[in-house]
Amino acid sequence: MSDIKLYRLSYEDGEYCVGTEVEVISSHNEWVKNSGRFVEKAEDSVNTDGSDLIANNLATTLQDLEEHWTVEQFYTVSIKEVEDKLQNATEVAQQLWLCLRRGYRYDEAQIHMKAFREGKTTMKRVVVEDK
Repeated sequence: MSDIKLYRLSYEDGEYCVGTEVEVISSHNEWVKNSGRFVEKAEDSVNTDGSDLIANNLATTLQDLEEHWTVEQFYTVSIKEVEDKLQNATEVAQQLWLCLRRGYRYDEAQIHMKAFREGKTTMKRVVVEDK
């Protein structure tokens, strides 16, 4: 199981984008195609539209980005941590559904959820009283 690594592309004046490896490479490639920076130098290129210059500056790896940006990995998201939180959220939803099925009021559902966090369960009792 792998982790999700987040990267930041920045330059002297600030931050350009943040995302996964695929996202920052994609953002860079869009920048190369749309910035106009590589078409202006078309006289250095074989084609007058700058397409060779654009193609030469497209990235396929993080190392390709280092020519244009400062690349920094700044955060790692643990897949196990995400799965644990998702599992917990699923269990909470199931317990809330159980509260609805049992006809618990809001205050009773709160008691049930506290008990659930402590590894216990609850039962709604009907008490018969003499008049």
